[in-house]
Amino acid sequence: MIPEDFIFYKISRAAQKANKFWSKKIQHLNITPVQGLILLFLHDQDQVTFSELSKRTGLDSATLTGIVDRLERANLILRIQKPGDRRAFLICLTVEGGTVAGIINSTAEIASSEFLPDFSKKDVSDLNQLLDKIES
Repeated sequence: MIPEDFIFYKISRAAQKANKFWSKKIQHLNITPVQGLILLFLHDQDQVTFSELSKRTGLDSATLTGIVDRLERANLILRIQKPGDRRAFLICLTVEGGTVAGIINSTAEIASSEFLPDFSKKDVSDLNQLLDKIES
C-alpha cells in the first residue's frame, strides 16, 4: 500500500489542516480550537450538564474537565448547581462567554464556507454525510 493512500493518513492530514485553519480563525479570541468548539456547543445549547456536553462533543470526561476548568478560569463559563440535583452541575456561559460564543458562531459559519472554497454545496453536503457515517 502506498502510505499516502492509507485512509487513516488522509483523515489525519485533513483533521490537522482543519484544526490549523480553525485555530487561525479564532486566535484573536485567545482560546484554543477545542475551547472554541465547546463555546460553539454552549452557544447552541447553554446550561447543560457536564455529561450532556461530553456526549454532544464526543470528548471524554478527563479531556472535557480540563477544558471546562480553563474556560472557567478565563471567565467564559461557570458551573452552577442543577436545581433539584445536588450532585449535578450545569455548564453555563457567562456574559463575556456569551459574547465570545456569539463571535465564534459567526466565525464558524464563515470559516466553514472558506475552508472548502473549491467544494460545491453538494460536495460539502456529501462530505458531511460521509463524516457522519464514519462517526456513527
